[in-house]
Amino acid sequence: MQTRVKQTIQGVVGLAIGLFILWWMFQGTSWDGLKQSFQGIRWGWIGAGVVIIGISFLGRVKRWSYVVRAAEPGVPFRSMFSATQIGFLANFTLPARIGELVRAVVLARLTTLGVVRCFALVALDRVNDLIGLMAVMAVALSAYRPDTTIEIPGELFRSDAPIRVPASAYHTGAAGAGLFLLIVVTVFVLLYINKNLVLRISDGFFAFIEKRLAFAAPLARLCHRLGGWTHRTLGQFAEGFDVFRSASDMAKSVAYNLATWACFVAMLQCMLFAFGVQAPWYTVFVMQAALAIAISVPGTPGFVGQFQVPLVAGLKLVAPEVSYADALALAILSHLLNAGLVIGTGLVCLQFEGLHLLQLSEESASKKEAMESALEAQDEPFQDAVERETR
Repeated sequence: MQTRVKQTIQGVVGLAIGLFILWWMFQGTSWDGLKQSFQGIRWGWIGAGVVIIGISFLGRVKRWSYVVRAAEPGVPFRSMFSATQIGFLANFTLPARIGELVRAVVLARLTTLGVVRCFALVALDRVNDLIGLMAVMAVALSAYRPDTTIEIPGELFRSDAPIRVPASAYHTGAAGAGLFLLIVVTVFVLLYINKNLVLRISDGFFAFIEKRLAFAAPLARLCHRLGGWTHRTLGQFAEGFDVFRSASDMAKSVAYNLATWACFVAMLQCMLFAFGVQAPWYTVFVMQAALAIAISVPGTPGFVGQFQVPLVAGLKLVAPEVSYADALALAILSHLLNAGLVIGTGLVCLQFEGLHLLQLSEESASKKEAMESALEAQDEPFQDAVERETR
């Protein structure tokens, strides 16, 4: 009951924030211009976009299948598809991005895999997802290289004047973001190749910092705890990588991951064609990178507002000549198509599997708390601690 109350409060607050963002974006918008934007839609491209979204659903499950079936070869495609789509449904309708936890719980219910193993398999899939994001960002950062001051449209901030950002600041921030993603992916690759080396480097780094902070005991203790958390987290990821039976399986999983991200980009390109937007070829990569970053953090239920802002900003950033009404209409329709297909497919999967979303969310939250407690327990194995906490 306490978990449900907490989720309800988070949902109400998040939805209020999302609605405020939408209200803010619509302030001063020309309703006649927005109406004209929708009236001029080329519906054939919308249909193509819907088909591509459906293909991306299958691509997500196919890439995950190489992870899941390495741990349990007999898992049917339907179980993985249902777990994935119900997880997406939870992400779109419940707060705090609990969908990844729900996906693990659903997979555990539909298969013989334990819930702890399923959490690891979901985490590994999210790591795989980073590779696709890095590829999209690499294209966006290498292709979009402004040599003059960038003007962020003032409409997004209800300002008459645009927000000006020096090109040098953009290049510095873009390079920093790209470097961060590259480091993350590199660490995970090294974990797969040589787990002990990465753990020794991590432990040595935190031991070095802790020694230098010996003069400040609270900071030294904080560093010690952070080092322990990092060691456990890296160890859990490394255990997840161990499920791959061969480098070939991992390569296939990555290939399907890149194909799935290509679907995301292709869907946005269909939306540009549908609204008759003329923009550089790399515009969709900038829009997709901005969108992926924006929705990767916990936010509003259904990504209300959180979905529209990065699409409008990304499009206007690269193609400022596009009208604000066209950009906003494109973002709204893109969100409705994605949300509608995700929610519809998720509800169908719930019905077929005989599951209830609220029960799954409560179970996921409780198991997450149990796992966190188990990770902190130093006197018993991880699996035993989780089983004890979840009984």
